[in-house]
Amino acid sequence: MVMSTYIKPLLTTIYMQSNGIEIKKKNATFENVSETISDKSKKLKSASTASITDELTGLFNRRKLSLDIPTLISSDSDFFFALLDLDNFKSINDVFGHVKGDSALKYVSMSGMEIMGNNHPIYRYGGEELAVIFKGNDKNEYLQLLNTWRVQVAHKKWREKGLSASFSGGFCAYSNSEGEEQLFARADKLLYEAKRRGKNKIAHHQSLSQVI
Repeated sequence: MVMSTYIKPLLTTIYMQSNGIEIKKKNATFENVSETISDKSKKLKSASTASITDELTGLFNRRKLSLDIPTLISSDSDFFFALLDLDNFKSINDVFGHVKGDSALKYVSMSGMEIMGNNHPIYRYGGEELAVIFKGNDKNEYLQLLNTWRVQVAHKKWREKGLSASFSGGFCAYSNSEGEEQLFARADKLLYEAKRRGKNKIAHHQSLSQVI
C-alpha cells in the first residue's frame, strides 16, 4: 500500500519531468520506468547521430562541419583544412548512371575513413565535395595521409570498363587572422588550382604533390 500510495506517484512525476509523458500508473515500477527512459535515451542518441551524419556516405554532414569549424576557430586551436572534390563526377553519372556515381562516392568516403581513422574527421560538404579537418600542426603527416587516400582511390580497379575515379584537393593551415569564410575561400582556391593543373592532385600553398 505504501509503495502504491507514495512511490508510484513519485515515479510518475519524475518520469513526466524528464520525458514529458505520463506512464500508466498500474505498471509504474522502477524497472519499467528505467527501461522506458533507457529506450528513449537510445532513440534520442540515434536521432542526434543521424542529424550530423550523411546518409549515403556515413561521413559527417555539412551541418556538423558548420558546428566544428567555428568551435576550433574560437578555441584558437592549430588545425589544417582540406577541401576535396571528385574529378569528372558528372561524367561518371552521365556515362555509368547515378547508382554507380553513388558507389564511387561511397568508395571514396570509405577509403578516407579507413585511412584517416578517428583522428581526422571527414565531412560531406556538398554533392561530390568533401572536407577534412586535421587538428594539430603536423603538415607533412597530413599531406601524406591525403596522398595515400588519393592514390588508393586513383588505383581502384572497377568492374565497369572505362570507369575510374579520383579526387583533387586544396589543403591549407588555419591562420588566426582569418574567419571561416576566408579559410574556405583559400582552400577552394587551392582546389581550383589542383583541378587546373590536371586533377588528381593536392594543392597546398604554392606547391603541388604530384601523382604517384
